[in-house]
Amino acid sequence: MALDKSDGEIHVSFMTEVVSKTSITYKWPKPSDDLWVSKDDIICEISAPSAVGRSERAFALDDSTLKLIENKFKQK
Repeated sequence: MALDKSDGEIHVSFMTEVVSKTSITYKWPKPSDDLWVSKDDIICEISAPSAVGRSERAFALDDSTLKLIENKFKQK
């Protein structure tokens, strides 16, 4: 995680959601989707998603991470 100490912004790399009939996974978009975001706009920090599938180009969030995100959104 990169932090710009001069203005308190954090460099964030966003993933794209992939929804199938059986699961929700995420992948890195091409081109990359990176942005400097104010610390005030970040609701929580999550652990790295786990690679899934044979190619390991898709990623999944564990249930505890999904619950954390859901709870943080409810608090906002």
